[in-house]
Amino acid sequence: MLKLFLSIPLLFISLICTAQGNSWKEEIDRKNNSAWNIVESKTVEAYQLSYNAKLESKNKNYTKGIAESNRNLGLIALLNGDYESALGLSLNSLQLFKDDSSKAVLQNQIGRIYTGLADFEKSAESLLQAIEINKRNNFRSLSGNYINYGNLKENVFQFDSATFYYNLAYELGKKNGDTLALLSALNNKGALAGILNQLEEERNNYNEAYLLAPKGSNQKSQIAGNLAINFFTTKDLKKAKEYSDIAHNLALINSFTAGMKEARLLQSKIAELKNNLADALLYFKDFQELSSRLLDESTLKKITQIQLTNDFGQQQKIDSLKKVAEIKAIEDENEKQELLRQEEIQQRNIIIYFVIAFLIGALLISRRLFIIGKERKAANKLISKQKVEVEEQRDFAKQQQKITEEQKVIVEEKNHEILESIHYAKRLQDAILPSKTAVKKALPNSFIYYQPKDIVAGDFYFVEEIAVNNSKKVFFAAADCTGHGVPGAMVSVVCANAMNRAVKEFKLTDVGHILDKVTDLVIEAFEKGEEMIKDGMDIALCSLDKATNTLYFAGANNPLWILSKNENLSTDSNNYKTVTTEDGLVFLHEIKATKQPIGQFDSRQNFVTHQVQLNKGDQVLLSSDGFPDQFGGVKGKKYMSLRFKKHLLSIAELACENQEANLIQEFTDWTAGHEQIDDVCVMGVKVQ
Repeated sequence: MLKLFLSIPLLFISLICTAQGNSWKEEIDRKNNSAWNIVESKTVEAYQLSYNAKLESKNKNYTKGIAESNRNLGLIALLNGDYESALGLSLNSLQLFKDDSSKAVLQNQIGRIYTGLADFEKSAESLLQAIEINKRNNFRSLSGNYINYGNLKENVFQFDSATFYYNLAYELGKKNGDTLALLSALNNKGALAGILNQLEEERNNYNEAYLLAPKGSNQKSQIAGNLAINFFTTKDLKKAKEYSDIAHNLALINSFTAGMKEARLLQSKIAELKNNLADALLYFKDFQELSSRLLDESTLKKITQIQLTNDFGQQQKIDSLKKVAEIKAIEDENEKQELLRQEEIQQRNIIIYFVIAFLIGALLISRRLFIIGKERKAANKLISKQKVEVEEQRDFAKQQQKITEEQKVIVEEKNHEILESIHYAKRLQDAILPSKTAVKKALPNSFIYYQPKDIVAGDFYFVEEIAVNNSKKVFFAAADCTGHGVPGAMVSVVCANAMNRAVKEFKLTDVGHILDKVTDLVIEAFEKGEEMIKDGMDIALCSLDKATNTLYFAGANNPLWILSKNENLSTDSNNYKTVTTEDGLVFLHEIKATKQPIGQFDSRQNFVTHQVQLNKGDQVLLSSDGFPDQFGGVKGKKYMSLRFKKHLLSIAELACENQEANLIQEFTDWTAGHEQIDDVCVMGVKVQ
């Protein structure tokens, strides 16, 4: 019984010692876990926690603490863009961890780092290892792995593959009820759709993410900002303003400076477009202040990055400073004794130095007076010489100025002659184009939007009405020759001449045969010289039987578009596709051209003629690639063919002259602040 009573206190003492012995581990683990949870929102605080945890772990030789600290510090370096430090810390942590769950987290992190370093092969290897481990042990974490693997595919321009993995992450997040995974997947899908100019798909993804994001959260602010940009791009200024206000207010609540800055810039642009110049100025001033604040925050992050880079040398630096302090104390004492001895010697020598200095000073003054006199004579002689040189240089400068002015006159005369020649070339090019009167006579209900990039153009249009078998056919085309400016204009003259010869001289009426003949004539024209010239053109050529409204089409790379209220197209072509409006009332049918240009081509074949029976109210549209290839808008992207077709659908009900005015305004708005990159030629013909 006595032994039992004695053993109970000993047991309590043992338990207390054990608890005290493990308390420091719990404190280190707490710091590392706290840092991991706030690493992306409060990077500086996370760094301080992880760094302190690492120092304590090293002092205690606590392997798990070192591994978790290095993992955290590696992620912080990754977020700061210091990929080299991030890789070293993460690989060190991977070697220390033994469990599969931690290895999967590190492999995922290392994969992201290799993506940042553009080492995509190693990135794929690490991310696939993380995926394999989580498939066995942690199915819930796969969503994040799939998103990072999708980011990798996006970086190597494998957009279909990136979409596949984003969708996998989305479905997995949905199955697991993981809101964060769903938000991340939807944001990445939306961003990729924006890159591909799929604006409706981009908006759908962001809308779904917006509904899922926690109320008042930073994620909701960022998603609202993305939606605002989408609506701004599609010119829905009311919605763009609404969501930019939401983005700014949420960013303000969350002290998210970058979000406030982006929202203010967009609000300024919206106010400017609405002619609210006072509001635009206020928003822009706020944007500038936020930019300055963001620069200060970036400086703080940079300090963290520098501290992180020097992480491994901190303790050695502390030890070195202590040693230096001890050495300095000894040196200070020795220096004090030496100063006393030097003062005694100095007092003894002062008198000697004074006498010597006085004698030397007197000698130097005498010598200096002699030198000054000599220098003054030399200076007077030099001044006289320099005066002569200055006068000579002045005369030379006048001669050079006269030569420069003469050369300027010559250059201006040459530039004037060149410009005169180009303007004369424009008059020659205008002469090969049909006049507006001739176009309206042949095609009364039509428009041609023609806007060269330079004075002369590589694009041209062709209209010719000819009697064929007691009926009238109108031949019309929109052509895009190689290049633009003077070279493009020269090619256009050759190609336009070939078109006229094929129709008028060779009396060809089948549009496919016409393009075959034009190809022969263009090749023949360019083969006369010693050099091989592969220039030519892309063209969409039509002939319209005005009596029966029968249309014949052949194209070299450029397609034919038909606006119609009929869902089905009456044609012999089996190679057409259709786009419609949201209400399904108007349809745009596209008939593909033969995939070869007019000119030299290795695998040349005969051009195919397609027949289409048009109905009253149908409209035929032809275009070069200048409009859809133009860069512009808020993000400086291409207009793109799909957007162009949807815009043509939106103006289908307008009269031809109003359609032309609308296209001019749309192109002007899109190119605002951007240089026109190519000639533009769009042609529309409505059937009466």
